[in-house]
Amino acid sequence: MGQFIIQDGRKLYQFDDNSTCEVTAILNLDNGLTTKLVDVQQQLLQDIKAELETLNAGQSSKLQRIQAGDDYAVTYTYLDPGTADERVQTITYTSVSLSLSVTDTYSYAGSAGNYRLTGIQRA
Repeated sequence: MGQFIIQDGRKLYQFDDNSTCEVTAILNLDNGLTTKLVDVQQQLLQDIKAELETLNAGQSSKLQRIQAGDDYAVTYTYLDPGTADERVQTITYTSVSLSLSVTDTYSYAGSAGNYRLTGIQRA
């Protein structure tokens, strides 16, 4: 179960995974009513968190939905094309009918003739 914290003067609810959400509450209520209001806010925040986790879980299947589409296409772009240093810059997966695309961007370090992959970012 999370906890309420104050950070930089802001009232926050901190979940078990250390994510936070700002909380606003009426401060001039008696203690019993304030506690009840805080309990309702806590449940509401838990419900919001659960919904966001569900949405984020669906995000990971975006590439799978594209690949299952009838008009699935893959586009490659290259750095230094046609040279000994040619390497993949991006791979874009698209489905026009689903209005979806996913792009993998590749990062490299090094110099001519000696590049090495340092990262892949998916967006």
